[in-house]
Amino acid sequence: MSEPPTWTHIHFDLNKVDIDYLRGLRMTLIEDEDVYFDMGVHIEKKIMEWHTDWSLVGYMDVADICGFLNVRDVEYTLVKVLNHEEE
Repeated sequence: MSEPPTWTHIHFDLNKVDIDYLRGLRMTLIEDEDVYFDMGVHIEKKIMEWHTDWSLVGYMDVADICGFLNVRDVEYTLVKVLNHEEE
């Protein structure tokens, strides 16, 4: 199966959402839902990224994860990212 030309990452503004709360939500996804993905933090930009790309493992897709966040009223932005093979 070929990789998609773009992926969707989920970005959080750390001025609006607590970093520890986001880490806790990610651990809930890992421990309770068996869903894993990489993440990154840009301290200077005050952004946390959930890398829902090739590293996303489990039964949930980006839409499901957004639903998980929406139920908890977490503010986020979806960002399209080129597949590394497309760069």
